[in-house]
Amino acid sequence: MPLSEEDLALARACLEGDATALSSLETMLVTEVRRAVSPLDSTPHFIDEVTQLVREKLLVHKRLANFSGGGALAGWLRTVAVRVALNARRSAGKEELVSQLPDAPLADPDPELALLRARHREAFRAAFAEAVKVLSPRDRTILRLTSIDGLSLAAVGQMYGKDASTVSRWLAASRDVLLQKTRATLAQQLQLSDSALDSVMRAADSELHLSIARLLQSSTP
Repeated sequence: MPLSEEDLALARACLEGDATALSSLETMLVTEVRRAVSPLDSTPHFIDEVTQLVREKLLVHKRLANFSGGGALAGWLRTVAVRVALNARRSAGKEELVSQLPDAPLADPDPELALLRARHREAFRAAFAEAVKVLSPRDRTILRLTSIDGLSLAAVGQMYGKDASTVSRWLAASRDVLLQKTRATLAQQLQLSDSALDSVMRAADSELHLSIARLLQSSTP
């Protein structure tokens, strides 16, 4: 992706305290925070709170220096806003869905899968954690929004200026990457036959949603 030289120059000017640049950033900040956060919580108080937190993060704590110009500044601001909004919701004591997720299904109709799940759970978790790192920040954010925060595909699409079907394709692609990468790692680590590895992955697939939620609950989207 080509560098966004104009946006990069704007960010640098803001960090240097240029009044005109800061005014332009403020206009963009208010617009993009509202656009990103409204699907999460559209109340004026929450949007104002997130706007202020993002403003402090970027300018007081100088996080604006992290903008590399690899994409549009507006899109980068929306990503920052979503991260801040999610943290604000949790800090305010909003219920975390993941805290109620069981560590395993209460009952498993397939004894073979139950045994494989128990025997290789830690190996799977470690392999899955490595697989999550392969995903882009955008894909991790979308997984978190849908798996933990319960946002609809349409709401997430609104954040990214896409329709629900596009978000669905992104999620499906991320899921495939996670399973393929996890399988490849397990194949290297475990001395299993192909059929046994297939069974492990069936067990993994059945718990994929829970695994995503556990791993993403403390990560930055």
